[in-house]
This record gives sequence, structure tokens and C-alpha cells, in this order.
Amino acid sequence: NKDSAAYLTAQIDVRRYIRLIGSSLFAIRFAGLNSTRPNGDVMLMGGSEMLRNYPYFSVAGNQVGYGSAELRFPIPATYILGTPVRGVLFGDYASVKFSNDMFPARREWAYGVGLQANIFMPMNFEWAKTKFAPDKWNFNFRIGYNF
Repeated sequence: NKDSAAYLTAQIDVRRYIRLIGSSLFAIRFAGLNSTRPNGDVMLMGGSEMLRNYPYFSVAGNQVGYGSAELRFPIPATYILGTPVRGVLFGDYASVKFSNDMFPARREWAYGVGLQANIFMPMNFEWAKTKFAPDKWNFNFRIGYNF
């Protein structure tokens, strides 16, 4: 249709898991989006999955680069209701922009520590420092598996 505007969207999500000693694991994730569509195809970040401990969906764009690294390790002799507890160290980083925006890309980050236990369902307790609140540790509780 000659009245329709052409647009292009490319999206990628790559994850790698590297087994370390015993049940320790190093997890890496990269996600990206680039779209020329003016009113759609955006990536929303913030919350518990991408840019942890940011307000939910507070970071958005249609030109996005996101990376996360996470070290997961058992905590010896630590149990909650008979379930072993795992520790987590993580870092998240994102560069976000809208293609028609005159401002430079936003660069956001978060890093922190957490505890995970599978008590009837996967439970995560995380403390993080973020770019929007770098002077305090923010707490987040969520239910669900990590990437």
C-alpha cells in the first residue's frame, strides 16, 4: 500500500549460563531493540526483570541496549522451611532512546545483592542501588524465576 509508511524493527535477546564450581552459576543476558516505527515497538524496563528495582516501566525507548550479569551461588547451611537459600550478586545496565528524540540516550544502571528460595514458588528478595537513587539501597520482593 503506497499510503502506508514503511518501518523496520529488529530485536534480540541472548542469554548465556556458565556453570562454575558445584551449583554456582554465572548468567549473562543481552537484549536490544531498534525500531523506526514512530508509535510502537518499544521496550519497557524497570521492575523486577530489566533494570531491577527501578519503578515498573519507568524506562522506555525504541532504540535500546540492555545487559545484565548475575552470579548465583548456594549459601551453605542456610534454609527457609527446609528449602536451600541461594545468594545473588547482579548488575544491570541500559542505554535507551526514542529514534525521533532530540535528547541523547539515557544511560541507566542498577547493581545489588539478593536471596532466592523456592518455597512453593520461586521467591526473590533483592536490595539494589540504582542511578535514580544512588544513595540508598532499595528493597524489592518478587515471585518468579530469573532470566
